[in-house]
Amino acid sequence: MKKGNKDPSPKVQISLQDVMRESKVRDNDNVQTLGSLSIPLSRLLSSSQLSLNEWFKLTQSGPDSRIHINTVLRVLWMDESAISSSLLASDQDSLTSKCRASRPKHTSPDPSFATEGVLRIHLLKGQNLVPKDNMMGGMVKGKSDPYITINVGGNTFKSNVIKENLNPLWNEMYEVVLTDLPGQDISLEVLDRDMDMKDDFMGRLKIKLTDIVKAKHIDELFALNDVKHGSVHLALEWLPTVTQPDKLEKVLHYQAKSSYLNKAVPAVALLFIYLDSAHDLPLKKSGKEPKVGAELVLGGTSHKTLVCDRSSSPKWNEAFHFLLKDPWKEELMVKLSHCWDFSLGSVVIPVRELLCQPDLLLDQWLNLEGASPGSQILLRAQLKILCPKVISENYGEHTETPASPTTSVQKTKPEKDLTQKSSELLVPVTVTSPVITLEEIKCEETPDALMVTSEADIRHTTPDPRFATEGVLRIHLLEAKNLIAKDNLMGGIVKGKSDPYVKISVEGTTFQSHVIKENLNPTWNEMYELVVASEPSSEILVQVFDKDIDKDDFLGRVHISLKEIIQTHYCDQWFSLNDVKHGCVHLVLEWVSTVTQPEKLQQALQLQSVHTFQNKALPSVALLFILIERAKALPKEKGGKEPKAGAELFLGVTSYKTKVCDRSTSPQWGEAFHFLLHNPNEDNLIIKIQSRWEEPLGSLVLPARELLSKPELLLDQWQSLNGAGPESQILLRAQLKILASMMDRNVTKPIEKHIEKPIEKHSDKPAENPAGADILMGGRGEERLQSTPATSQEIKPTPRLNELVVSTVRVAVTHPEEKQSPAADDSNKVLPCVSTVEGDREEPITASQSESKDKIEQEHSDKTTEHTVPVKPPTAEEMKEATTSRYSLPQHTNPDPSFGTQGVLRIHLLEAQNLVAMDSLMGGMVKGKSDPYVKISVGGTTLKSHVIKENLNPTWNEMYEMILSVDPNLEVKFELYDKDIDSDDFLGRLKIKLGDIIRFQYHDEWYNLSDVKHGNLHLVLEWVPTVTQPEKFQQVLQMQNSLSYQNKASPSAALLSILIERAKALPLKKSGKEPKAGAELTLGGTSYKTKVCDRTTSPQWHEAFNFLIHDPSKDMLVIKLSSGWDQPMGFLVLPLKELISKPELLLDQWLSLDGALPESQILLRAQLKVLNSKMAALVAMGAGPVLSNKQAATTGQIRLSLSYQKKLTVVVHACRSLVTASKEGLDTYVSLILLPDKNKATKRKTAVKKKDLDPEFNERFEFDLSADEARERVLSVCLKHSVSFMARDKDVIGQVQIDLAQVDFHSGVTKWFDLKENNN
Repeated sequence: MKKGNKDPSPKVQISLQDVMRESKVRDNDNVQTLGSLSIPLSRLLSSSQLSLNEWFKLTQSGPDSRIHINTVLRVLWMDESAISSSLLASDQDSLTSKCRASRPKHTSPDPSFATEGVLRIHLLKGQNLVPKDNMMGGMVKGKSDPYITINVGGNTFKSNVIKENLNPLWNEMYEVVLTDLPGQDISLEVLDRDMDMKDDFMGRLKIKLTDIVKAKHIDELFALNDVKHGSVHLALEWLPTVTQPDKLEKVLHYQAKSSYLNKAVPAVALLFIYLDSAHDLPLKKSGKEPKVGAELVLGGTSHKTLVCDRSSSPKWNEAFHFLLKDPWKEELMVKLSHCWDFSLGSVVIPVRELLCQPDLLLDQWLNLEGASPGSQILLRAQLKILCPKVISENYGEHTETPASPTTSVQKTKPEKDLTQKSSELLVPVTVTSPVITLEEIKCEETPDALMVTSEADIRHTTPDPRFATEGVLRIHLLEAKNLIAKDNLMGGIVKGKSDPYVKISVEGTTFQSHVIKENLNPTWNEMYELVVASEPSSEILVQVFDKDIDKDDFLGRVHISLKEIIQTHYCDQWFSLNDVKHGCVHLVLEWVSTVTQPEKLQQALQLQSVHTFQNKALPSVALLFILIERAKALPKEKGGKEPKAGAELFLGVTSYKTKVCDRSTSPQWGEAFHFLLHNPNEDNLIIKIQSRWEEPLGSLVLPARELLSKPELLLDQWQSLNGAGPESQILLRAQLKILASMMDRNVTKPIEKHIEKPIEKHSDKPAENPAGADILMGGRGEERLQSTPATSQEIKPTPRLNELVVSTVRVAVTHPEEKQSPAADDSNKVLPCVSTVEGDREEPITASQSESKDKIEQEHSDKTTEHTVPVKPPTAEEMKEATTSRYSLPQHTNPDPSFGTQGVLRIHLLEAQNLVAMDSLMGGMVKGKSDPYVKISVGGTTLKSHVIKENLNPTWNEMYEMILSVDPNLEVKFELYDKDIDSDDFLGRLKIKLGDIIRFQYHDEWYNLSDVKHGNLHLVLEWVPTVTQPEKFQQVLQMQNSLSYQNKASPSAALLSILIERAKALPLKKSGKEPKAGAELTLGGTSYKTKVCDRTTSPQWHEAFNFLIHDPSKDMLVIKLSSGWDQPMGFLVLPLKELISKPELLLDQWLSLDGALPESQILLRAQLKVLNSKMAALVAMGAGPVLSNKQAATTGQIRLSLSYQKKLTVVVHACRSLVTASKEGLDTYVSLILLPDKNKATKRKTAVKKKDLDPEFNERFEFDLSADEARERVLSVCLKHSVSFMARDKDVIGQVQIDLAQVDFHSGVTKWFDLKENNN
């Protein structure tokens, strides 16, 4: 304002002098200075596109005075003939030097930057520790509960507590980043954990850091100080760092093999960040310069800088470091803000991009996203690989910590002249590179330094080098022979057969064959496939079992090196079973190579059509690898927030989910998946993008056949999303690889049985065992039988699929009554495979043959004991024990009579009316309202509804369920309160006996509230009876879909009762002791725990539990057994759908445990009962509870015609009897939507009828749907009032929803429908 408080009449005067410009605002009347501003021209030169467009604060003026300036600098180019080139070059050099002097190109960190190292501490175990928990006043020594604290470099680590152990095993790992300075110690203390008093001291230890750095690696048992005895085993390693990216894969491979009890994952790299400064940050909304701080986030670790004083170009000069688990996946985010609350921009640096930089170093200016065009940040990022000693030893390499890295010098061509002829067209230059000096704008070469590009610059994915390197292991389980007979008869006097099946475990995946009944030479002919890494470290474990009712008997196992299978590619072989007397299994193992030649597909499909397997498996023909990199421009959530996006991938019955990203419309995943394909010409990949797996954001359908026409069968690009915005896209990499099986190069022949002819005569010459008879991975030596034509025992070898191996197996026929020579007994040798049957039938042996055979065997035993391995038969006591062992434990549970008798009380809290008003106004002179809620108490359980604000007729519409034993005298209590800030006011109570609810079973009634003047409560109380009829499930599940409650509850469909009886043959603890076993049962969000038994491998619990089930076809019960809740002893997963097929929905038997010993089992009883709700029957008939407070009033009628003639046709005729408060009539139109879809294709609306309460429309609409699709839709019809968006009137007059499944499309329907008031 002017001095007289008058508004000024300003004018602006601009002057330019010596690369400075001044702008003065003056009063036109009195030449009164109102303010001034000075802007250096160098600021224009350093800004993006040489322009400024912002508000500036005036000096010599008021505190809020601002001026907005939009200025652009343009260089006036002159003709070369009109000016000396040398003069122009001199001027240009001067201009460039001034610009370059204004900002440094690189950081200048302290010499100590990136010199820290990593100390890795591996706490293994303790030995002979001091006992502190003494008993009987110290007369009897007890044990201790030891744990360890480690202090180093200001960091404290604490181990787990090991209960009652003086020789504890921890196996925990810790890492800390330290500077190698003298005087630093590692302090370790061992303490005994006590519950009620101070933890007892058990010893201490100090180790100098310099000793560890000097030795690099120390693995030693350290004696504890200040105690009588005790020691701790530690492995301490100072990790050298290297800047060689080729070491990363070896370190990652080492990391994958490491496993620690504290779940620690060894770091593979160390990232150092030096934050120098920022430039040209945006001003605050008030126009003031910001107080800038930077936050660095990587994974779960974050650091913050100091907050600088007000400046748009702050300087920090601060250094930070991060430990990395996988540089290929992790990203560093640097976020700048004003005082941590107002965002000023950010930059994201994928760590993997540092791996392609010289010396793994980035040092330059980077553009900031979400800031001004010229906003940048200068930082230095140094990546160093942590190389453990084991890597150096295994690969014979030497590593050392390099000196401080130096910034790589960017080589540029000599600067070109910046002159241009006046006749040439001037093209504006947009600077997008992080390096913004003028001389580099014209540089033709791309700098070697890393360019952090925007989404528009990203064209392709950046996959991990391990992407698409997996292969397929194909396992063909053919047959077995000469298995051990486990099902003996007559107390073991007569040998029976076995019911064999096979378990195959590879890389954490287990396949199980079907059971062959009563057969010692079974044929399975089953095939399994698994995608595994090309450099596995595991093996294939094949185990054969005999299926029994109580406990499956062990029939042998064999370990096969997966690495050798990958090297040989194909193996067709008989493998002898280990840990048993005899038996072999025939397997074909193939590592299927992959190619990117589409012409190989037809050959693979032909091979697929030739093979048939008993387990209905179909050989895959291709492997599809998918890398989901990122997305951009995703739509926002309905609430306007940015989505938390996750991607779900479907192909056939296989599905995967990515992680859920933080809120962003441009999420980044960088996750890879794979799918086995059976026909790429028909298979389709579906990718659905959702926000928190709830709200769809778009989808993509990728037919696999499209990849067949791509070079190298590879697609790597942005793909548009359906059901999203036009600019919404996803960046992915899809690599198709054809499986080139070796089976298609060989003649496939049917499996032939081994045929044994009767033995008539045996050669006097003993059989010879040639050297080198062992076959690769077979684990046995095959011996050839020498025979004459007169004494022929013919063994016809099984044709191999590749006809590479043909071998004759020597047959040694034995009988139970034969006694083997004790001198020849050797249990450590493996017997050769024996074939003694034809099919499943044993050959009879005559008496003469038996005599001849006895004689021959005696001679053969005397001469060739070095070649045969007789087996000592079991004693009578052993046979009797083996026969009766399965009957020593009960075969079924022994439940209490009360087991499974519980029921379900379902409480439907609907509404209340005429409640007492407790929130009075004006000292009680004016009555107000109440904020009511309800407390429900049943036994020791209390439930609470949500609060309804300011309402004396509230509607809750909430449902609760609880499992109760039948107790007629149990009271169900309801108490209503008015929610207040200080003390809640009482609004009434109600008590109902459980016996009354059980007698009525279903009761829908208004109840009067007691102890208050007035008030009613509307409840539906139901005691839900249970039945064991699975056909009742459908009705209950329909009720679930029909009802919705405000508290998001869903009615249960069934009640599951579980009795955990006992377990047997549990594994021992790692210490060798028997476990203290407890069982934890989990189903959905509900879990229970049994008691913990005393030490035994066969614990008994006899405890029962109940679960409410919402969908038996999907729910699964998980039972985990552990010792003291910390060491797993096995688990069981029981899908409830298996109970539906059982008689009376009951399962009562022994079940094998996964993750335990082969013989580990648990005995339980599982009883499923369907909740036969009366409400379900009422809902099916269209009845059920009615909310009096929420009954929608009729607001008129609408006449519609519905029919189907190749298309769904809807005719809107007219409306009548419309209810309105308007005296001038209504401007009405009708809106049609086909639910559940709400898009343009399913929406229609009529024209607007002005000022008419009985409007006639007579408009016809068609929807292009099939009849089946139409029957799945609901037609929503809304009569609306066309009002201005500023008006207060409601736009919806009434609505009706028509279920098209109930409409007879063949004859059509024309009728008046009631319009209901919109309660939403």
